[in-house]
Amino acid sequence: MSDQRPDATRAFSLLRRLAKDAKLSAEEIHELVEIINTMSGSNVIAKIDAQNARLDALVESMNAKLDSQNSKYTTLITIVSIVGGLVSLILAYGTFFAGQ
Repeated sequence: MSDQRPDATRAFSLLRRLAKDAKLSAEEIHELVEIINTMSGSNVIAKIDAQNARLDALVESMNAKLDSQNSKYTTLITIVSIVGGLVSLILAYGTFFAGQ
C-alpha cells in the first residue's frame, strides 16, 4: 500500500490541474490513466484476498463442525454395536440354557 502513495499524490496533482481547466499533455493523460488502472487493480486484488480469507475461515469452521458431527455419529454407532453385541450374547446364552 505504501507503493501507491506516490501514485496517489501524482494522480491527485494531475486531477487538480484538470479541475483548474489546465491542459494535460498526452503523456500526462496516459500517465493518469495508468495510475488509475494500477490503483484500482490493487484495490480489487486486496478485496479478493479479503474475500478469500473469509472463505477460508468459513471452510475451516465448516470442517470443524463436520468433524465434530462425525465424531458424535461414530460414538453413537460404537455404542449401538456394543449394546447389540451384548443383547446377542444374552439371547445366545439364554437359548443355550433353555435347550438343556
